[in-house]
Amino acid sequence: MMNRDKRKSRQENAQIEVKVAQQSLSKNSSELKSAIKGKFSKKLTETFEEQKQLLDNI
Repeated sequence: MMNRDKRKSRQENAQIEVKVAQQSLSKNSSELKSAIKGKFSKKLTETFEEQKQLLDNI
């Protein structure tokens, strides 16, 4: 019973960490996109989107 509770707690903590990481990536992507222009901005935005999608699949 105790191990099950610990496992559930770890899973919940991991889900929270994933959500925080997604929010951070989204915020950073938006801020950088407005600060950086051109091809580099586009590539950076694509990279952040790929990372966000990876986090969505965790």
